Amino acid sequence: MLRTLTAIRHAKSSWANPDLDDRDRPLNRRGLDAAARMGKALAHRKLQPDCLLTSPALRALHTCSIFARHLGVSTWRVDERLYSGGVREWYALIREVPDSVDHLAVFAHMPTIAEFCTGLSGQLDHKFSTAAACTMTFTLTRWTDFGATGRRTSFLFPKGL
Repeated sequence: MLRTLTAIRHAKSSWANPDLDDRDRPLNRRGLDAAARMGKALAHRKLQPDCLLTSPALRALHTCSIFARHLGVSTWRVDERLYSGGVREWYALIREVPDSVDHLAVFAHMPTIAEFCTGLSGQLDHKFSTAAACTMTFTLTRWTDFGATGRRTSFLFPKGL
């Protein structure tokens, strides 16, 4: 069975308030615009996730909610491992995904997102800019079998649209 995973870096965040904790930084105007364009681009390309997982950081949550609106997804789940975990923790998280999910999207941060995608697909031709989305496919019967056997099928980023 073919499974799809789209890894999305949060959109551009604001540094206007240096007193904010890293988790509390919101998106800036450029980030809001880029998230909307990228959400529309995924929808236009029929890259339709069944399940969204996001980091608890405000910038990732907001990016996820914007994508969800454009993709017609009404709910998502927050997981701390997408903020503070490394690649090993991400693998564990993905292995917990229900088998009813065919297309999973995760919203997270650098540098782990680039390490994760490069390790899975063996390639990352572009800088993993804010709001970029890397889609990979895997031949898996169950998500518990998730491993480094993916094939990158799409890499979209705001300036490339």
